[in-house]
Amino acid sequence: MIRRNFFVIGLLVSLCFVSAQAEYSGGTGKKADPYLIGTVQDWQQLCATQMHWASHFKVINDLDFFGVTVEPLGWAFEEGSVYYPYQYFSGTLDGQGYSFKNIVLDYPEFSRVALFHELRESTVSNLKIENIVVKGSCSAAALAATLADSTVSGCSITGSITADSSAAGLAVYCESIILSDCTAGIAVTSEGDDAGGLLCRVGGGRLENCAVEGSVHSKNGLCGGIAASCDYAFLGSCTVDAEIGSFNLDAGGLAGNLREKCAVRNCRTRGKVTARINGGGLAGFIEGSTVYESFSEAEIIVAGTVKGSGVGGLAGGASETDFYDCYARGSLAGRDLGGGLAGDMRGLRQLPEAQSTVARCYATCDVTVKEGGIAGGLTARAERMVWESSYWDQEKTGIAFSVGGEGRATTDMLYPHAENSYVGWDFDEIWQADNGEVQLNDGYPWLRNTPPFEKKEVVVPEGEEVAEGEELPEGEEVSEGEEILEGEVKPSEGEFNPTEGETAIEGEDATEGEIPPSEGEIPGEGESVLEGEEISEGELEPEGENILPDDSPFGCGCGKKSVQGPVKDLLGDWLLVALSLGVLLSGSVLAKKD
Repeated sequence: MIRRNFFVIGLLVSLCFVSAQAEYSGGTGKKADPYLIGTVQDWQQLCATQMHWASHFKVINDLDFFGVTVEPLGWAFEEGSVYYPYQYFSGTLDGQGYSFKNIVLDYPEFSRVALFHELRESTVSNLKIENIVVKGSCSAAALAATLADSTVSGCSITGSITADSSAAGLAVYCESIILSDCTAGIAVTSEGDDAGGLLCRVGGGRLENCAVEGSVHSKNGLCGGIAASCDYAFLGSCTVDAEIGSFNLDAGGLAGNLREKCAVRNCRTRGKVTARINGGGLAGFIEGSTVYESFSEAEIIVAGTVKGSGVGGLAGGASETDFYDCYARGSLAGRDLGGGLAGDMRGLRQLPEAQSTVARCYATCDVTVKEGGIAGGLTARAERMVWESSYWDQEKTGIAFSVGGEGRATTDMLYPHAENSYVGWDFDEIWQADNGEVQLNDGYPWLRNTPPFEKKEVVVPEGEEVAEGEELPEGEEVSEGEEILEGEVKPSEGEFNPTEGETAIEGEDATEGEIPPSEGEIPGEGESVLEGEEISEGELEPEGENILPDDSPFGCGCGKKSVQGPVKDLLGDWLLVALSLGVLLSGSVLAKKD
């Protein structure tokens, strides 16, 4: 009898031990059998288990984190781990279309605040992050503070991101990345440095089929709908429909700056861009890059006081940059230099062999500059340029002057256009005449691979009219009796305004066309990342380091820093003691019985 009782006790203890070893909702962490994330507790276990940060994971349920304390994966890092000595996640996470909902990362006194402290040599796919709220001191984003040598695809973000410095919808510091089919409907705000709708600073990567809606604002840094700044990056088939603004530097629909051999293809932007120095429909400033088959119909305002500031339908300023088969149809208001395509197209580096090309482009932008400024149909100033079959609508823009290109009457540019317009353009594969029963682009030609935005519904109070070709933002009404003086930029009540409360930077006297680099901007290295080319590997050195104190209790939702086996994590030390005593006692009694 005694022998049977001890046998039962030993069996029960063994079952408890096996149960304690169970991890997640299933799987072994191998590529063919990934760990299954089916509960919030599964996610907490991953964050606390450093030895699993190189494993494979798959999400099998929507997870609601409402009321749950969540901390970035990586904050529970322990140096010297024999299992996995790195502070980053290098495994794979397949969201399978499921959602992480209502995550709150409220750590305004800490840096590098995101779902992952760092993703390196990793893959994240098909994950929805809904209604996330992130607050950090420096480097705040929804997915990762650092994204390097990694691939992110099919992911979506909604919510808000706020940081004292450097904020982004998806990831902050990015190098050698592939980002595809990702979307963000988000409000991003940086009280200091740069801000980007998806990414902040990109040093090498491919960004394709991505879209951003919402708002992106920076008080002292660069600001862009996709990224704040890009070097050696390819942006393809990206769409931005957002309000973007920088109090102190450059802002653009896609990026604040595109520098060092970036390539843009089949991208489009709409919304509102506000900047202090350079503002453009695609980028505030573009240098040493190429833009293909892209357009903008954004409203762009440069309201700063810096001498030489530029506003343009595609770029506020451009140097050694080529535009092929592009157009701009927005409205522009600036201080010194305004152009339908770019305000200023002079080369900054003054290299004798450097030049820019504008081929098969057009602009219909209404351009307004301050008294004493220069407005051009395509550009206000340019040097070392090659112009090929490019036009601006003189009636629509109200401008008869441009450094390059050819002016045309509106009827010459609308379908059926005049023979002397769009000479040599490819209307078989690149361009489409706006000849349908319902015109998509008000009669102007559009790009086959980058179609126009759908028209927004115009709401006008009874008895008022909207000028021909003018569109009101959805739900906005015309203010009765409102009048804007010629050359004056009048912000609406409560809207983002760079000049409000603006103070001059000490010692600042920016020369024409000069762009002050943002502090800590990633310098580009390597070759251009164009279609068909591979991304060179590189080590990312993000601005700042993790400022968590050594005794920080943070451990991603579970409040633990130690990385122990599942027995200790789930049942504690007492189970191990009980198991040991049970085995010893059982063995002793059985020995005596025999």
